[in-house]
Amino acid sequence: MIDTDQRGWIDRHRFFLVGLLAGAIYWLIESLIHAYTFTPEYSLLETLICSHDPNELWMRMLMLGMVIFVGMLADRNRLHQIRLAHYMARQNRLLSFISAIEQNLREEANETEAMAKVCRAAVLQGGFKLAWVALKGEKHSVIAAAHAAYSEQCVEDLLADGLHRQVSCLMSLEAIKTGKVVRCQSLNRTDCSAAMRDVMMSHGAASAAAFPISVDGMVIGSLNVFASEDGFFHGDELALLEEAASDLAHVIEVMGHHQRDLQISAKIMQAADALRASLQGTVEVVGKVLETRDPYTAGHGSRVARVAQAIAGEMDLGNMQVEGIYFGALMHDIGKIAIPSEILAKPSRLGEIEYDIIKSHPATGYEILQKVNFPWPVADVAYQHHEHIDGSGYPQGLKGEEICMEARIVAVADVVEAMSSDRPYRTGRGIEAALMEIERSSGTIYDASVVQACLRLFRERGFTVTDID
Repeated sequence: MIDTDQRGWIDRHRFFLVGLLAGAIYWLIESLIHAYTFTPEYSLLETLICSHDPNELWMRMLMLGMVIFVGMLADRNRLHQIRLAHYMARQNRLLSFISAIEQNLREEANETEAMAKVCRAAVLQGGFKLAWVALKGEKHSVIAAAHAAYSEQCVEDLLADGLHRQVSCLMSLEAIKTGKVVRCQSLNRTDCSAAMRDVMMSHGAASAAAFPISVDGMVIGSLNVFASEDGFFHGDELALLEEAASDLAHVIEVMGHHQRDLQISAKIMQAADALRASLQGTVEVVGKVLETRDPYTAGHGSRVARVAQAIAGEMDLGNMQVEGIYFGALMHDIGKIAIPSEILAKPSRLGEIEYDIIKSHPATGYEILQKVNFPWPVADVAYQHHEHIDGSGYPQGLKGEEICMEARIVAVADVVEAMSSDRPYRTGRGIEAALMEIERSSGTIYDASVVQACLRLFRERGFTVTDID
């Protein structure tokens, strides 16, 4: 019985064998014709070896040589076709591997999963027996960060051989150290230093290579692959596999930058939160100072701020603007710090002159706050929160859109809180009376859109001023 290697040799050289057989048949037929027709006086053996006619021998040998030569040419052409078909199949596998990597990595956002996908693509699309990513470990070692093999049994054998631990692999270490591709074109060589060499040879691997992975100009690891053919890694195959390692390195680099950006953003956000908390604490301290001078309106600024913040949220304003409205409302009455405490704490109605003094607090507040570089129009809120849509307000007599939206919202929140809360010279009239007041003056004193949002907030959402306390 012909074994597999013999059968392969016969298949590769069948044209030569056919030519040799055809030449032998031609020689035999020619000898028979001469023996029984043209030269019957000679024996068949003499006719076969042409001992009676050397010229005939040379003629037959020439014909036989021509037939054998044609068979050899046909064999060579067939062998070239086989090699070309094998080369094309190998290139198609590698191109499919590269395509799969590009498609998978384009959507990947996790560094570990990206390495795993490259390994899986190398096995499934590239046809390799094993692919694994080695990352630089401590001292002279590498860490197996991801791997994939052609069979579960191969994976089990590799895990038993130590792939899950830090493994020493001279090929990977050399690739990481030199930044160049390291190849072992035959695992049978005793000097081959590929990790898991014996295990992979038992699973049909014949050659291996380690491709360096460079991130930000520094080699951090290598992509290691095992092929089933001797001498697989050369020429175009090397170029394509180097491209795969480069793609993986690019993804790791981008993800690293993204991670660093996220960390920087997180630190910036933490700093911003700390600054915001500090600012809020400072504002609340200022409010406490005002409350000591005007104890009858204690908590007014905080309650107005919460109502204004809720109204802004009901109006679907941006987070930044809502935050500005909150801080503007907290400080809208800061100008009262310049008003004599006797007027602020007077337990009866104010006279005309006293009221004129009170009406100066928006301008005073603006003068104080405009010197602070807030990211929101806090000074304008203090200046404009007593302006009216129809221009009847003070101190500037602004109309409509001349009043910033933040001040229009604070104006509504201010009157709702003031009318619903108790004062030393009167009791609170309740939230419904306050809502009826802003509803009656909607479009004249107060902005209509702000009024509607406030009405929805209290009447439909169940918001209450007492909840704030």
